[in-house]
Amino acid sequence: GDQTAQLAFFGLFALQHRGQEAAGIAVSDGQRARLHKDAGLVNHVFTPETLAPLTGYHAIGHTRYSTTGSSNARNAQPFLVETMHGPLAIAHNGNLVNAMELRQELLGKGFGLTATSDTEVMALMLAAAGGRTWEERLERTMSAWKGAYSLVLLGADPLTDFPDRALAAAALAKAEHVIVVGAFAADAGDAATVVLPATVWGEQAGTTTNLEGRVLRLARKVSPVGSAMEGFFFHYAKRNGRMAKPYPGVLEGIAELRAKGVRLACVTNKTAQFTIPLLEATGLAGFFPVVVSGDTMPKKKPAPDPLLEACRRLGIPALEALMIGDSRNDALAARAAGCPVLLVPYGYTEGEDVQGIDCDGIVPSLLHVAGLLKTQS
Repeated sequence: GDQTAQLAFFGLFALQHRGQEAAGIAVSDGQRARLHKDAGLVNHVFTPETLAPLTGYHAIGHTRYSTTGSSNARNAQPFLVETMHGPLAIAHNGNLVNAMELRQELLGKGFGLTATSDTEVMALMLAAAGGRTWEERLERTMSAWKGAYSLVLLGADPLTDFPDRALAAAALAKAEHVIVVGAFAADAGDAATVVLPATVWGEQAGTTTNLEGRVLRLARKVSPVGSAMEGFFFHYAKRNGRMAKPYPGVLEGIAELRAKGVRLACVTNKTAQFTIPLLEATGLAGFFPVVVSGDTMPKKKPAPDPLLEACRRLGIPALEALMIGDSRNDALAARAAGCPVLLVPYGYTEGEDVQGIDCDGIVPSLLHVAGLLKTQS
């Protein structure tokens, strides 16, 4: 209990780059919550003397850079309010685009506001929300919050009842789809960013016993309208190829390769519904009599299947083909298929220097490759 605030202090110190205007820590011992915050850097706001009274077992903290509300000590976070349900501390990042409207509503109801931050607005709205439990209050309140934000909550209950992921869980009570990132994605069975219907997320993670889990169980009542992936594909298709253009030397290199009698194939992990329109938008479609897309075969690169299918359609053994790619996946697919592979240093390199990838050579452009080949009879 005595070390909780100190641990929070070290966490905020590590996040000092996220905001230098103000800092604050709220701590709960299961019965009451204590708060210290002020303008300034973390190591100026907190000293052994200011940390000593912050005893408890659960804590939240915040370093502020102003987005809504002026930069002064009044707007430092967390905000701590006493409610009829017990103490509630709240800190958030982001913006409520309707904060001024919500603020006027609170003032009209007789609430006294001490700051100009939308965080205080959120705290008072939660405090006044009806409902038997905090998840019900979150569910009722969040429909009025318009904007993009993340939120942490702390009350008198143990931290398992007020996890730092309470916002995302509570949002499901109103959400149709959820974008899951980082630690959330691990709970969903995927370490990468994924998009899930709210009901699916509730089924996968709703067995937890904390606030998040209880809200997730409420979220199962939501019936998703349409599919998140369908929405993504719709917008992807509208923008596919609009801003894309071939790298220097690509069009010239491909044209010269074809002029020399080289038969060409395009092998990509992009699905066919996007591959063909992209090739057409970039002026490349007419160069490839064979196109193997990401959904042509059961497996994509780095599996050899797409390359072997391209060779089959071209009527040549893999050993006589030459793979030209830009990533480790391309090189691995070529090696598995048994064909030589050259890499270019640009394109979809996945952030990896191609110099460290096992291949048969690195060429500056496709035009350079065309210059190396003799005209085919």
